[in-house]
Parts: sequence; C-alpha cells; structure tokens
Amino acid sequence: MKTELEPEMQAHIDRWGEPASMEEWELHVERLRNFQDVRPEYVRSHLISYFELQGDAQMTVESSNIDHWSIAGQYGGELQEGWTGQYFTNTQLPVHFPDATAYASSSDEDIASVTDDHEIILIDEGAAEVSFFDENDNELLVLSFTVSHYETYDNETIDTETSGTIEQPNASTWMSSSPDIIEVDDEVHSML
Repeated sequence: MKTELEPEMQAHIDRWGEPASMEEWELHVERLRNFQDVRPEYVRSHLISYFELQGDAQMTVESSNIDHWSIAGQYGGELQEGWTGQYFTNTQLPVHFPDATAYASSSDEDIASVTDDHEIILIDEGAAEVSFFDENDNELLVLSFTVSHYETYDNETIDTETSGTIEQPNASTWMSSSPDIIEVDDEVHSML
C-alpha cells in the first residue's frame, strides 16, 4: 500500500500541509507496520485477560483416516497430517464426525479430557494425544496437544484521559501499546 501512496504524498503535503514532511509520513507508515505486527499478540492478550483464561495448547493433526470431520467449527477434511492450530484451555473443542458411533480416548485425561459428546477440554500443562475410533476400533483421527499455562501478573491499569504514576518495585515488565503514551523511567512509570 505504501508503494501506491508514496508517489502522491509530496503533492498531498504541499496542498494540505499534513503530514509536515515525507520523513514524518514515513514515521506514520512505520508506526502502522509496528501496530500490524503486534496487534495479534495484543488481541490475544485482551481475550486471555477478559475471559480469565489459564493457557493455551498447540494442537497437531497426527493422523487422519477420515475425510469428513470438524473441530471447533473448522472443517477437518482440509487439515492435512502435521497441521497445527492454537486453542485456549478450559474451553470446549467440539469434534464432529458423520458417524455418531465414533468414540474417543485420551492418553492423559488430566491434560486433554474428552466428553461423551466428543468435546475436548484442555486442562493441565503437558502433552497428550486424543484418538478417535469407529465402532470396529479402526482409528479415525489422532490429535496431539501440548498445553502451556500463562504466567499471571498483578495488573494495574490507568485509564486514558488521566495521568498518574505507578510505583511497583517488584514489577518485572511494563507494556504499552504506544511509547507516546507511557514513559518508563527505572522504577517510575508515568503517563504522558
């Protein structure tokens, strides 16, 4: 998109006076690129905080001997062996098969529990495999999960439109979505 707009920017600056220069425009473009890079992490962080989630799991399709299945609403027929996805803990991951007589087993129910309705619930940290079989004990699908829990932090939030100072000598990390908003100075962190 930058390459599309760049040839027109000097004329825009000359006419409207904003931004003040091509250098300032380049800074705006770079800020948008940075936002694009970190946005998924921030969205994920907000979801984790809002829903008070404990962790997530990396799921891998180890083997699939069935064409028609789905997990958490995603059609599984397109997921090849080796495909990976990330899912949150303590949420139900429904797995559907056209044959309702399929059954499941988990290598560790404390990590990946499976309900009678084929819903996988990821709980404790560790690794587990969930296998699905048809009524003749033929293996239909094997999914592996590696579950990790998040570190928990005491959060202190200052609303925008306010200013203040936070002093927490035991804090190890300070984050801001914009360095223009928060100033970090050793142990004192001030809203600008």
